[in-house]
Amino acid sequence: MGQPESKEMLSVLNEKAPMIQYALDLFKTENCRIVVPTRMEKRNLIAFLQQHYPQVEIVFIENSKEWPDTVLQTQGSWRDRNILVLPDTRWDPTNVVFEALDELQNHDFAFSRFFSEQPETWGVFRNEALSDSWGICDKPPKTVVNKDQFSKILQKPQEFCWGHIAFQKPVGESIFSAVLRSHHSRDFEPLPSGLRGKSIMMKSFADLTRPTSL
Repeated sequence: MGQPESKEMLSVLNEKAPMIQYALDLFKTENCRIVVPTRMEKRNLIAFLQQHYPQVEIVFIENSKEWPDTVLQTQGSWRDRNILVLPDTRWDPTNVVFEALDELQNHDFAFSRFFSEQPETWGVFRNEALSDSWGICDKPPKTVVNKDQFSKILQKPQEFCWGHIAFQKPVGESIFSAVLRSHHSRDFEPLPSGLRGKSIMMKSFADLTRPTSL
């Protein structure tokens, strides 16, 4: 974003608190284990966490160009059930993240989904013929997503923009490795056959740092 400090510490949309505080407070009230991956040079973020959220586990990672690589570097901190929440987002209903976690009792992964007329700015799951054959692509180009009706992506019910991903530990590497591959292939990458997935519809999902938010 061209800022000298950590993006997570910016205040936007007339909010006084840093962006990351929204997610931290949400999970703190549920007594969840919170892991924040970051780099050593993000001193303002680290100081903020140490002062206000001493219970948060800070995982130092190497520089990464793509966010899936950041997630993959945190594997040593994964538990049996996990959920990825991006620090610069807002969503409704708030408890959708906990619904996704609950779905891990019967599924390998779960994700919150939403409608967007600009899916090229988001990540997209695809469930071929509503079977158990899943694929995923991050910021898919128009030539890849729903070629014939690109602006009406979710009228094709097997394709979903996602906002959060909950996952059981054994499948996390497969999911985020597939997302990372999609950055290079610019196409949907398959997940291992037989994975049980579940989607949960949200009323809204927004990225505070993008003008194309829902």
